[in-house]
Amino acid sequence: MFPPLYCEAWAAILAPDSAAGETWRDARRLGACAAESSIPAATRRRLGGFARTVICCGLGVLGNDDTDVVLSSRYGDLTLAHTLLNDIMAAIPPSPAGFSMSVHNAPAGVLDILRGSRAGHTAIAAGPDSLCAGLLEAWLRLRTNPGMKVVLIYTEQPPDAELRPFVEAGLAGTALALKLCAAPPAHPAMLFRPAQGMPPAQNIRSDLLARRLVATLEGAAPPPALAFKRPELDIGTACMTQRVDHAWRLFCTAVTFTIFGLGGLLLAVTAFPLLRVFVRDEEKRTDLARRLVHHSFRLHRQLLVALGIISFKARDTDCLKTDRGCIVVANHPSLLDIVLLISLTERAQCIVKAGVWRNPFMRSVVIATSYIRNDSDPGQIMAACAASLARGDNLIIFPEGTRTVLGTAPKFQRGVANIAIRLGAPIRLVTINCRPSFLRKGQKWYDVPPQRPRMTVTGHEKIDAKPFFANDASPAIASRRLTCYLNDQINERLRNE
Repeated sequence: MFPPLYCEAWAAILAPDSAAGETWRDARRLGACAAESSIPAATRRRLGGFARTVICCGLGVLGNDDTDVVLSSRYGDLTLAHTLLNDIMAAIPPSPAGFSMSVHNAPAGVLDILRGSRAGHTAIAAGPDSLCAGLLEAWLRLRTNPGMKVVLIYTEQPPDAELRPFVEAGLAGTALALKLCAAPPAHPAMLFRPAQGMPPAQNIRSDLLARRLVATLEGAAPPPALAFKRPELDIGTACMTQRVDHAWRLFCTAVTFTIFGLGGLLLAVTAFPLLRVFVRDEEKRTDLARRLVHHSFRLHRQLLVALGIISFKARDTDCLKTDRGCIVVANHPSLLDIVLLISLTERAQCIVKAGVWRNPFMRSVVIATSYIRNDSDPGQIMAACAASLARGDNLIIFPEGTRTVLGTAPKFQRGVANIAIRLGAPIRLVTINCRPSFLRKGQKWYDVPPQRPRMTVTGHEKIDAKPFFANDASPAIASRRLTCYLNDQINERLRNE
């Protein structure tokens, strides 16, 4: 017997059988369905009927947590696809907004943007069994991580008159969102129990099955005989593999933390003393120490990937190797961010929090590399930054001042803008993505996520601070403008990644 799925909340939109295309005016909104006014007007204007039903149903059952979304639909947005094809046949350039929204998972992506989530989503099209395939996907996710919740959104749009000969007769506009969990909630709305060996419900279309489910949720009909097919792989073996993989990554995380600390001590008792003996020039000695740290961090990054602790991808980061005298500004989602950035950046200088200077494993490293303490006198910090940038070093700064709290967007402080404005230094924007979250603020080293974190570092354009002095603005006003601009640019790029 396989464990069931519990439905914690639901929402639905049912259009009359005669409704077609964009005309959902007489549709019934049921359950926790949100009103269209809950979608910002600027976003609502570029959405068709299909996307609006997906988003209204999704917003109605989604909470503030990073709940995964599974979008299931056999045909997707038929009306929009038909319009785009007609435009192409008439040699009319297709609408960029329409083209982007025609992608099968686009409504789920817009839903994630509206709720500020970076949890991710999955889009499924499985013919007449699309609803059952969506339930199977949700069940597998909850089997992998029983503590999470998954929202399944099934939607079909009635076709235009020209398309009706090519789809099933009587296809009605239907949208259903189910918030599913593995643990029984206080007041479950419905229970789905998979049965081994039972085939999917192939004798009833998914849109009709969804309508029967809605009738059951309303209490107007008994539950339909619904079973979704057990996957062909051995579930027990798959779950065991997941547990072994999680245990391995937990063990390797402990090992790499140990290696990182011991590596700092090893450099302190071997390489750095040798540099002090054989390299008398202080500036050259500091430069060699930073190069040594750069290569050590690159080896550590490669070790993290080789052991399967993280997967890593660098995009457009060649600029970090060629930039000179630049301030590198990045968001800070993980404890590994500084390791990744220094491993990618030539001639890296950093502003380091005071706690690192008191760390017995890292104290010798930050002294040998002459990294800047963040608790020094502001004048000393500014002078050290000016000297470093004048030498051609790249100054890495996390304007948040600490790691990003889970579920919040990065919020920058004005320190980096003050440095850029007063020293006239260019700024290189960098975004760091980590999904699922790992070593974020408030997370312990042993809070290893069920899936391997995917870390991506992306380089963006260089920003000149001089235009922010427009209209003879004071340095304080200019730094405030620049801080807001940098914060907005980073957050916009994170939403689009």
